[in-house]
Amino acid sequence: TQAYSEASAALTAFTDRIKVIPIGIADLDTVPKCEVATPPYVLFVGRLVSYKGLGVLLDAIAKVQSDIDLRIIGIGPQETELKAQAHCLGMAERVKFMGRIGEDQLQDLLKGATVFCLPSINRLEAFGVVLLEAMRAGRAIISTNIPGSGVPWVNSTGINVPVGDPQALAEALDRLLADPKETARLGKLARSRFKRTFSREMMTDRFLSLYEHLLEN
Repeated sequence: TQAYSEASAALTAFTDRIKVIPIGIADLDTVPKCEVATPPYVLFVGRLVSYKGLGVLLDAIAKVQSDIDLRIIGIGPQETELKAQAHCLGMAERVKFMGRIGEDQLQDLLKGATVFCLPSINRLEAFGVVLLEAMRAGRAIISTNIPGSGVPWVNSTGINVPVGDPQALAEALDRLLADPKETARLGKLARSRFKRTFSREMMTDRFLSLYEHLLEN
């Protein structure tokens, strides 16, 4: 993303030679309908590592006023620590660690999620490809406003909260959980942005256009 390029000290001497081509992914043959499961749940997908900010998300879920579960897909070195945190917060029954799952199950869980959340806390989260998967499925998204990262730009149709702020994250979650129409609206905007900006075909066309330009010059 342009934001990541501009924040990279190693690239400052080459700004006139940089062309930004956002990542694109394939669309689904059958796009999930915007159907929300009962009981509702917030979904996270990713490695269980510190920069993903899952500790912040657990603290936020503990503060949420709505009755909501959290489903975590992924594995990683923080799993034991995060399970202990969920237990200490009295949320062991509300937080489901689902580990590694198959693609079909992942799409079902994306389809059913009320909100998709990516609470990452630093620039190691450069882009957030998983955001594209949530956008493709038409989900409302809450992510974080990481300085120098492409995440806020990718999720420009959703909500971006301050980094490492469980209270702000909880308030954003409560706002969407209390307003199904707004949640559905953000999901539709996300789906439209995916089709407009992040399709695999569009990424391919951008690469080919760049190659053609370079060959002509």
